[in-house]
Amino acid sequence: MNVLAPAQLMRLVLPAMRERGDGRIINISSMSGRVALPFLGWYAASKYALEAVSDAARREVAGFGIKVVLIEPGSFGTGVWESAFSTLPDRESSAYKDAYALADQIESKSADFPAPTPVAKTIRRALTARHPRSRYLVGADAIGSVLLDAVSPTVMSDYVMRLGAGLAKAPKPLDRIVDQVVKRAL
Repeated sequence: MNVLAPAQLMRLVLPAMRERGDGRIINISSMSGRVALPFLGWYAASKYALEAVSDAARREVAGFGIKVVLIEPGSFGTGVWESAFSTLPDRESSAYKDAYALADQIESKSADFPAPTPVAKTIRRALTARHPRSRYLVGADAIGSVLLDAVSPTVMSDYVMRLGAGLAKAPKPLDRIVDQVVKRAL
């Protein structure tokens, strides 16, 4: 669904857009199209695929005056978390029992996630901008996750994501570590 439906829609509208010499396609991806978080591998795979199809299409149709844009939201209060967590396997016998407990905490707070209004505003901006960007990251968590993944060594971003998913234990208090680094620097 995350890939085939948008690809089919593009195939349906592109002939008329090419003939007109103008058009705009907006695909709704996710920050998961750029960063695969723990337990979201299959979802991320579908969003990576949508991003690849969109990138290729953008390059293929640019000469016809057609723009292809990706919207990459982070976490918003849309109900997606409830449906995602409801499909987790048996929690009691799972090797990920502790991480599932954290997932339950996240789900219980999902009602507090911001409304998707910024996503709607971004879609409107992408539709009306004279020169839309190829990608729009929406939400602090989307920007932070993509930046962390882009600028940190893989081992560091992996650790932070494992920590956030309840798959790793937190280190000793960071303030002690920072004090030691500062003392050595002085």
